[in-house]
Amino acid sequence: MSGPVATIVGAQPSNPTQPILRPDFGGLGDRIKLRSNRFKVACPTKGFFFRYDVDITVEKKAREGGKGDGKPNRAPRGGEGDAPRISKPVKRKIWKAYVAATLKPVFGDSMPVFDGEKILYTAKEAKMASKDGHTATVTVPKDPDGSEVVATVTVKPCNPSAVSWAVLGESMKDHSKKFPIEVFGCINTVFREAAMATETNIAAGRSIYFRDPNYTFGLGWGRETWPGIYSSARPCQWGITLNLDVANTAFYKKMNVVEFLREFIGGKLPFARPGEQPPPYRPAPTQLNDFQRKSFDSEMRTLKVEMRHGPTGVRRQRVTGVANATAASHKFENKGKMVTVADYFKNEYKIVLKYPNLPLLQIGSGKTMMPMEVCELMSQKVPRKLNEDQTAIMVRKCAQPAPDREVRINKLRKDSSRVNYDKNVFLDAFGIKVASEMVAFDGRILPAPTMSAGGPKGDLSVKRMDGTWEARNVPFKDPKLLKHWVFVNLCDPAMLNDDEPLDVFLSEFIGVGRQRGMDISKPSMAPRASNNPDFIKMFQQERAKNKDLQLIMVAIPRRGPQYADIKKAGDVEVGIVTQVVLGQKIEDHWNKRIMNQYVSNVMLKINAKLGGINTEVKEISPNNAILKRFVDKPTIIFGADVTHPSPGEKAKPSVAAVVASYNKSFTKYVARVRAQGARQEIMDTLKDMIRDLLIEFKNLCGNREPQRIIFYRDGVSEGQYFHVMVEELSAIQKACMELVPDGSYKPPITYIVVGKRHNTRLFAANPRTDAVGKAGNVPPGTTTDTAICHYLEFDWFTCSHFGIQGTSRPAHYNVLYDDSKYTADEIQLFSYYLTYVYARCNRSVSIPAPVYYAHHVAFRARAHLEEPFGNDTATVTSGSSGPALDVQALNRRIKVHENVKGMYFA
Repeated sequence: MSGPVATIVGAQPSNPTQPILRPDFGGLGDRIKLRSNRFKVACPTKGFFFRYDVDITVEKKAREGGKGDGKPNRAPRGGEGDAPRISKPVKRKIWKAYVAATLKPVFGDSMPVFDGEKILYTAKEAKMASKDGHTATVTVPKDPDGSEVVATVTVKPCNPSAVSWAVLGESMKDHSKKFPIEVFGCINTVFREAAMATETNIAAGRSIYFRDPNYTFGLGWGRETWPGIYSSARPCQWGITLNLDVANTAFYKKMNVVEFLREFIGGKLPFARPGEQPPPYRPAPTQLNDFQRKSFDSEMRTLKVEMRHGPTGVRRQRVTGVANATAASHKFENKGKMVTVADYFKNEYKIVLKYPNLPLLQIGSGKTMMPMEVCELMSQKVPRKLNEDQTAIMVRKCAQPAPDREVRINKLRKDSSRVNYDKNVFLDAFGIKVASEMVAFDGRILPAPTMSAGGPKGDLSVKRMDGTWEARNVPFKDPKLLKHWVFVNLCDPAMLNDDEPLDVFLSEFIGVGRQRGMDISKPSMAPRASNNPDFIKMFQQERAKNKDLQLIMVAIPRRGPQYADIKKAGDVEVGIVTQVVLGQKIEDHWNKRIMNQYVSNVMLKINAKLGGINTEVKEISPNNAILKRFVDKPTIIFGADVTHPSPGEKAKPSVAAVVASYNKSFTKYVARVRAQGARQEIMDTLKDMIRDLLIEFKNLCGNREPQRIIFYRDGVSEGQYFHVMVEELSAIQKACMELVPDGSYKPPITYIVVGKRHNTRLFAANPRTDAVGKAGNVPPGTTTDTAICHYLEFDWFTCSHFGIQGTSRPAHYNVLYDDSKYTADEIQLFSYYLTYVYARCNRSVSIPAPVYYAHHVAFRARAHLEEPFGNDTATVTSGSSGPALDVQALNRRIKVHENVKGMYFA
């Protein structure tokens, strides 16, 4: 974690290194009593703790389970050839064996803690006879796979070794002091060791998980949820707090691989109504087609399985693939004869395979072929993204109203069976104590804005309790005409025919549009097509019929692969605005009120896509004393996001997206998007995107350059704040220099990170009077920049949206750079009001609209990159350690057509 950086005036590329201070605290808004899932942590304020470097080597023969050559393996983080990666579970076993053998002579009565990679911490200095440290060889007893691990562990003092506990207090008092990252590294490692003291806990990042029948339930496809505990020591204005939260993640069920295949191929979880027996899964398949095999191969790669058929007992290994060979067909040499795998198991183990025609699993190095039915899938964390159905089940099952979540977190704090925070050998050794109650403090509810629409009743009041406003029958602020459009019906006639349901929908669509000020004509009806037509050809034909075509609306049965094809054809290939509607929605919405609501939501998107404005925040004007500095000069708002491939996805790029405003109310945006290296967080093409968007602003705003730049960045982890900001700030400055080459263009820049990937929650201390909705969340606008916020950084939390389901997650804002020197009230209120200009709904959302839009642009680009199964977006370079991405080719595929202007992504 790094502090924010010093203000640097001008557009010259710079290298900011000094932290800026929080300018002041916000005072705007009504007071509200809050609690947060933070618990005060008391640490020593005097004395020292000690750091040591840990090096672990393992003999090759021990890891391979064979004779080997006795050479050590020194690859704690992975390697090639003779240095395969030492897994974290193996490292932990080696470490525990080392501590058991050396605790008294080396560490005395001080319990050491290990971060699992390279660093060891002790509360007292270790006893080492040599400056070169202490070395010991340990043997980890035989695992279920029959192997024995012989390892050499070397512990050496770091330089410096002793770290003063007092540096945290000194840093808080003297803001010029460097942030004491070593202190938090030690504290978090101690908490991790305390959590792992319970053997059944499984660590994943800063969370631990465990199987609990009360909170474990099936997700289908051979997966289930496990509950867990997230914990992290956080610096704040009170010193240190422990951020404690409930966690949930997906694990594979422990089951035979054939049973897993049956669930995987069978798909959805067989639901039943209360009191009814769930329908059984379809029988296990006896053979797979090529598509099924490839799908299962993608799922099984890297997963761990157990085998129990051999004389050595249980063996555990990873799957490297699903072969295109079966037990009945694949032969290998055994005792001088060629035999099939099926015959081998029958002769050697007296096992007659029930599924000899199923593909074999490739195990370990890939040379060993194993029948699925003799392998059992181990319980292990799912490393891949859940599908939409699984995600929906997870959200529905895991979402808890805020009061219930608060109760559960307090129970986790006091449940000594999982983590004993009150009596733990590691916490006691380091003198760390955790408070038993959540922190309580005062927050503020920022005032809700007034929304400005069109017509004589143009001012719309926002309901403070849920952040919504009533806009039915009220014209849009800037409605657009829709005279030339086409309707394409891809739904089966049994779902959506061309008579009553469709007539009702189109009549309602035209009527609602006219109520909102849009003059909408009847559409041209395209001939009914198959459910998977050539969209590019279809759209080109419709464009040829009418050169003034504004919109193609396509009705599909439900969201699926068709969506990506439609957007790719419209956005990239043909250059026409598209709107997808769901036939299921149209068919189900016979209720006049519900149909009106669905049509109204679609209308919001279409008016924005056509260049209109739905509503504006009235307070964003020069007449507002707090917000006038955002509009007294031409100001551009950027929203930026980088999305990465899902876990388990290979040969796919990260996608960087930036949107930029170009009107005074910050309701209209243009976008740029680029592909870049997989999992690369810094946007290496940011300069070009910013320059293009500055040119767009200049062209759309009377040939004027923006005189202020505010850059909202999403998706940056705390450990990357400083590094990402320095690189991207330089890119913004260089773009300004290229816009006006003589160097005279030096607009002030404000760089803000907006985070949602955190575990801080806010609870109303008086839920009867202050909580809102069935979920009992804090009201929209609830803000705090005290207590739980950083003691140095210019950060705050705002919960700007109404939590309908589960506990609301506030957005965490961190101003890392600010030439404009905004006060806390100014930037907090402006950021909050930007959550009200999101065009797709009549309510506030959880993050500022430009950040949301950047997210949409990036994911739309992912739709543009989608291809039929089995086609990769990358080229494998011979001799490389992985696939090489042809970024230029990828960017050609996601480049939006020049005829598609404005907010195609709305």
